[in-house]
Amino acid sequence: MIRRSALLVAAALGAALGAATCHAQKPPPEEQLQAIRTALIERALSSPTRVRSMGWLDEQGALHENTRVESNLTLRGVRVLSYLEEAGVLKAELAPGEVDSTAADVSCQTPASTLRRQTTLAARYTPSDGRLGYTFLPALAQSSRQTIEQRLGSGGGWLFSQPSAAQSSYERVLYESNLPPEPPYSLLLELNAQREEPMERNWLSSLIQAFEAPSNQLAPRAVRLSLRMEERHGRRVLWQRKAVIAYPAEDKSLTQRPLPEAFAREVEDHLIAWSDALQTQLRCEPTVLSATPAAAGLIRVNAGSRSGLAAGERLLLVDSTRVPIRTLEAESLQQTALLEIVTVERDEAQARIVAGTTPNGSPARWAALPL
Repeated sequence: MIRRSALLVAAALGAALGAATCHAQKPPPEEQLQAIRTALIERALSSPTRVRSMGWLDEQGALHENTRVESNLTLRGVRVLSYLEEAGVLKAELAPGEVDSTAADVSCQTPASTLRRQTTLAARYTPSDGRLGYTFLPALAQSSRQTIEQRLGSGGGWLFSQPSAAQSSYERVLYESNLPPEPPYSLLLELNAQREEPMERNWLSSLIQAFEAPSNQLAPRAVRLSLRMEERHGRRVLWQRKAVIAYPAEDKSLTQRPLPEAFAREVEDHLIAWSDALQTQLRCEPTVLSATPAAAGLIRVNAGSRSGLAAGERLLLVDSTRVPIRTLEAESLQQTALLEIVTVERDEAQARIVAGTTPNGSPARWAALPL
């Protein structure tokens, strides 16, 4: 009897050891990945989060709901300490990691939209005829464009398109009707080195200046820089910066020469600071897209796959003179529609109305806002 009990105990211990050995084996990679994903989601939800919920009725009366949860938590050095099984569900125990709090003091923690902003960038300089003493302007305009594109384009936040060659809206309709609509934004860089002449200058003062100035050298010039961002919908100026930088004296020459190093560096510093300030100001602003009626009852918007739009995505069609400024007025919501993207091309898309009412105002005032 004692021997039989000892055998039973030994068998039970053997079974327990076998189960422990089986348990000590690593779980399958798919289960590990799911456990890590769940642990990261739980960690993110424990930090400040933003919940965006939306519901609407379609044409058949069916209710649709969409909920988006966004967290500002950024972790570095995350390690998995162990895997635990609770109630048949595998869980991962994570090391605390380092929390990135650099964005904690910024009022807008997350961008208002996942759409990439698309803009044209035009550079104009005065005088533009390449006269003596102004041959540096074309090189300055080209290097300035490159600095802005590299700074704003880093990280994939901005896309650049060539500005239209049409001189007016009529010429664009006439000669460029087969092209996609113009991007939502327009950047204009202006360089003005035109010497300002005195208002009451006579022949005697001109003669004296000619004799006093060295015959083989040009005096320093003031170069006025300005960078302006416009929202193409409504032609609204969103942001603008200006500066004056002195171009040093140089020997007279009819040929283009490299830009002075100190001058080029000062211009670059201004453009980098301006680009960063522009991104900071617009990171919380929604991308306002122009919306125009198209064939078969569709709505055409001036953004496409390059900007991040995809079929099935939803936009809000509004009268830009009433929303969002007057969004609390009773009649504004009666002129708001929910759009669903149907077809997407490189720089444009077409959408259909799935709920709401088309704005009564002129189509020139229609705007599409990402949700």
